[in-house]
Amino acid sequence: MRLAHLLRFLLISFLLFLSGCIGKIQDQKSDSIFRKLDYPPPTEFEYIIFQHINRVRLESNLSPYKYDNRLGYIARLYAKRMYYENFFGHIDKEGRDVAMRLLDNRYMFFSAGENIIYLENINCNSDYLQNSRRVVTGWLTSVGHRRLILNDIMENVGIGVFCKDNMLYVTMLVSATCQNINAELIEGYVFTYDIGKTNYTVPQDPTVHIKILDGDCSIVNVNIISNHTLIPVDQRNMVGKISLPFQIAINSPFKCNASVEVCFRNDLE
Repeated sequence: MRLAHLLRFLLISFLLFLSGCIGKIQDQKSDSIFRKLDYPPPTEFEYIIFQHINRVRLESNLSPYKYDNRLGYIARLYAKRMYYENFFGHIDKEGRDVAMRLLDNRYMFFSAGENIIYLENINCNSDYLQNSRRVVTGWLTSVGHRRLILNDIMENVGIGVFCKDNMLYVTMLVSATCQNINAELIEGYVFTYDIGKTNYTVPQDPTVHIKILDGDCSIVNVNIISNHTLIPVDQRNMVGKISLPFQIAINSPFKCNASVEVCFRNDLE
């Protein structure tokens, strides 16, 4: 009898342990799926606008934009806000601009820009192709908006569409997350490049990725100067927290040309 009770106890304990393991596995799976759904892909309407923009770029001999789901998600939120808060503009009712909105969503960038458009008397459930042409044509007729569509520095784009009550709001966000620093090095001199002062806005303590690209320098030394502290950079790359503003210092014992790629990371939450 005691043996039967013992076996029953062991069986129940094993089943509870197994149930806990399965629960953890299921939680891990759902967590993984949730991450994948964090930034959904573009809707059909958004994707048609994206294709139209890239056709215009190809006609101007520019590389196509890469679609960024996170940018699209942020753009969609802003298009929706403009409708529900009854305003239209690059500055929201809280006085925040596109850079601030990107940073609120922890999107890091070297440079970024925004196009918006508002159209009335729109059929929200059809005519995606015709309406996408109206959107892109509207942007192309404006010098500033056209410059963003045909920008040769930006790399990534996200489109956000919100349409309700025959009113259409569209936001286009573009960004460049990396920048190449090309330095002509002279023996005995240090080339310095300022980060985070005037050209763009980034969050404090950003995660930075630095990589030395191919050049004609046999020896290149790269250092970061932050808070009056010299931080040596590995010859392959470096990922770490850096306080703003900071400088990148590049030097070589020989006269040569060097190229260094600097990126703000978007893949870390």
